[in-house]
Order: sequence, then C-alpha cells, then structure tokens
Amino acid sequence: MRKIAKILGVPEKLFMRHPFPGPGLAVRIIGEVTPKKLQISKIASKID
Repeated sequence: MRKIAKILGVPEKLFMRHPFPGPGLAVRIIGEVTPKKLQISKIASKID
C-alpha cells in the first residue's frame, strides 16, 4: 500500500503514519475488552 501511495503522489504524512486503531485502545483496557470498556476508554481519552 505504501509503495502504491508513493507512486501515486500521496503525501507521506498520510501513508507513513501508524495505522489506527491497531491495538491502541485495547492495550489500555485491563481484562476482557468489552464495548462498555471501549466506550469508557474513548471518553477518558476524548476520542470521537
């Protein structure tokens, strides 16, 4: 994907960034990841 984006002239700041969400939200949750815990994490982090 990055090779194609570079060939197409897409700005590097768009294709070289870390993919989201990845494990980012779940890493901060202790125990089982549930919709309720995800919502709490999003509110605490102010992620829309």
